[in-house]
Amino acid sequence: MANEWTLSIDLGTATTTAAHAYAGRGGAETLWLSNDGPGMPSSVFWDYPGRFLAGHEAVARQVAHPVGFIPSAKEMLSAKSHYVLGQALPPHWPAAIVMQSVVQRAIAVHNDTPPSGVVITHPYEWDEDSDPMQQITHAAATLGLPHAAVRFMPEPIAAARHFASHHRARPGERIIVCDCGAGNTRAAVLEAQPGGEFAVVLADSARYDNGKATDKAVLSTARTHLEERYPHLSNALDNTRNMEERYEFFRQMKRAMHALSHSPVVTVPVRVGGHTVELGILRSEVEPQLRYVTDDLRRLLERVHKKANLQNLNNAATIYPVGGVSQIPQLVNVLREFGNVAPLDYPETAVARGALSEPAAPGLFDFLWTRKR
Repeated sequence: MANEWTLSIDLGTATTTAAHAYAGRGGAETLWLSNDGPGMPSSVFWDYPGRFLAGHEAVARQVAHPVGFIPSAKEMLSAKSHYVLGQALPPHWPAAIVMQSVVQRAIAVHNDTPPSGVVITHPYEWDEDSDPMQQITHAAATLGLPHAAVRFMPEPIAAARHFASHHRARPGERIIVCDCGAGNTRAAVLEAQPGGEFAVVLADSARYDNGKATDKAVLSTARTHLEERYPHLSNALDNTRNMEERYEFFRQMKRAMHALSHSPVVTVPVRVGGHTVELGILRSEVEPQLRYVTDDLRRLLERVHKKANLQNLNNAATIYPVGGVSQIPQLVNVLREFGNVAPLDYPETAVARGALSEPAAPGLFDFLWTRKR
């Protein structure tokens, strides 16, 4: 069918992204899920007695009513149970609400035509028997699509497919997908196969949560500037009953972190009680607070290189960073210590787009590799 299309959903710890593609029309495109950027918060708010909100709406409501807020639908998939307003919620519900929101938005973009298929990505370590995988399967069952229309794909495989759509990988060549998202950094070594697909050789993860560390660093810097320069506004922000002002302050901090990935300085507006001031935040002020994160990343890559025997320069693998935090120069510099870093192509949506990419067509290198075998 001419209008047949497919959807992918990358449910992240802090941010969910999506992509869509028409049948027979080439690569996937990012599906924008908010006015602020391609992603939406992976958050859910339960507005008793049974109305759920997802994304930015959920974050906005939690400022005034934090008791009904679930910050990460993905983290809930690993929980046994979660109580909200005294009610036990099944672990898959928040993920179901987030994914339903994505599907509804996508269908609206496609003139109320449902997708012919949906690909949902997940961490590599979630095998089919694990609790998180079972829960995300339950969540997918609520999307109203035939069972056969829903597929699951490990995140590093999706990222590697996106890499291969821009950089030809010869059979036997290895790449390292370094997923620097809001959760802990995950690194996977993958080897290109003759048919254009990739196989995971090994996978490992770091200890610290990138998102929490970066948010804390930017927030701490901004609050220090506010207290030093405008102490009366700092006090007003702490005591204001206007929840929208608090929410806007925290949202500006998120934007600041993203901006600092590209610029050495960012200007952040702060509005409290009818007054607006601008704070200048330097990347150099934030980076020292991320040192333990970069040290953790370095230890992770050292382990991966040792396990995969990549210390020898002849075995060096290209590093492909994905995830919203992967653009921070301090982290990129650590990656460069261990190999060539592939150019960043909207890394926050690379997994979602790669999930809809077909394996690269076999070429001459595939033929020679097969003959050699």
